[in-house]
Amino acid sequence: MQKHFTFAVDADGIALITMDSPGRSMNVLGPEVEQELAGIVETVACDAAIRGAIITGIVLDELERRNLNTALVTLCVGAGMGTATIIERV
Repeated sequence: MQKHFTFAVDADGIALITMDSPGRSMNVLGPEVEQELAGIVETVACDAAIRGAIITGIVLDELERRNLNTALVTLCVGAGMGTATIIERV
């Protein structure tokens, strides 16, 4: 059972993985989250019926819930590397 992620595969074989850590104002990577994600990635890699995967957070839901238009999503991958994406709800 996943605590920090939901995982579903659609009819086209695309896995949708959504991160949403309960009780937290933001999703933070840590050993428990990383272990859970590693298990999901292993499932995706080993299941021949899964052709691809999309990993998301809950930012779009939060924009809708709070009636906001833009969000900045960041990801630190360690060793001074990272990425950022601006998402706009139209």
